[in-house]
Amino acid sequence: MASTQGERATGITGPSFVAVVAAIWRVVPLLFALVSLTLALVVVTAESHAGAASTSTVTCKGFKLTKSSGLVTIRGCTPSAGRGYAFTTGPSSALGPGAQGQGSGGTLTWKGGATTTIGASTFTATENYTCPSKRNSSFDGAWVESALVTGASTAGPGIPAVGDAVSATVCDYLKFIDHYETETTILEPGSTIGL
Repeated sequence: MASTQGERATGITGPSFVAVVAAIWRVVPLLFALVSLTLALVVVTAESHAGAASTSTVTCKGFKLTKSSGLVTIRGCTPSAGRGYAFTTGPSSALGPGAQGQGSGGTLTWKGGATTTIGASTFTATENYTCPSKRNSSFDGAWVESALVTGASTAGPGIPAVGDAVSATVCDYLKFIDHYETETTILEPGSTIGL
């Protein structure tokens, strides 16, 4: 009774200290659950973006690489990003095999001046191919190429984006002209190259 009168006299009312601590203790697990859920959503979102980046957004049906000229040309891409993206050219190293089946990568320049950079690529020999015979050339093997787009000067529909997969099955041919060997690489008939 005395304590109640004292509280009234001083104006101090409300729950006890023990009740406040108990209330806080009940809230703590909810806060931990909220933090855990937020972290889980961040991880799932990151993984989904990573998975999406491993696909090709552009496919092209024209591909020719000639080591003697040191050039690779790609054309016939869909979806089309306009006249400035009618074709692209670059050094053969951008999409051609080098030592030990590895490509060093390089930059492709589109007709309108935009660029797409290809990272280092791997070439794996395959027995599952339909490469045709070519007159005056000897078949040197079929390869599955894999790489990633590592740089892009522009962005939009029909334009390869950073993280897009580069994939193709190519046919390799050798030809001898005046004692000089030339090597030409084309797409497997009926296939496309993804960028």
